[in-house]
Amino acid sequence: MRRRRHFRRHFRHVGAELASAASGADVVVFAAGSGAEDPDSMIDAVDGDGVSKAIEAARLANISRLLLVSVFPEAWRERQMPKSFEHYIEVKKRADVCLARSPLDWIILRPSVLTDGPGQGLTSLGPAENHTQIPRDDVAETIAVLLHMPGVRRRLLEVTAGGTAISEAVAAVVSR
Repeated sequence: MRRRRHFRRHFRHVGAELASAASGADVVVFAAGSGAEDPDSMIDAVDGDGVSKAIEAARLANISRLLLVSVFPEAWRERQMPKSFEHYIEVKKRADVCLARSPLDWIILRPSVLTDGPGQGLTSLGPAENHTQIPRDDVAETIAVLLHMPGVRRRLLEVTAGGTAISEAVAAVVSR
């Protein structure tokens, strides 16, 4: 409990600091995340309070767009995960809901299990995808394309490795 108070005290003024740092930007991308094996207090501070602070910072800086990198709901379900994993998934879901209920133009991107291999430039992207894995490079490219494609807002999207070029996958989502 003591550690949780420390995190909350530390993050108390973060919204204003982030707003100052983001001043002049047209979008906030929240891609920070704790690990599923981190203590609950760290998960709460980063994946919960951190998203709330990013939303606050965007509002204070008059930034209307926020892209949140979240978690695929089925992530790692086939593995034996520590007890803190369920807390991690729960906090991520609450952060998704917090952003979706905000007045911002948001995108929630849920990548499947991340790998460190080279990107292929191919994805499967939509409101519901089958859980596999995806290189971090392809997630980063997907984010870049989403941010530069007009008309992608207030969307929850899942992304995983696939057979469609990233720019085509994003264009297909926009046209739906």
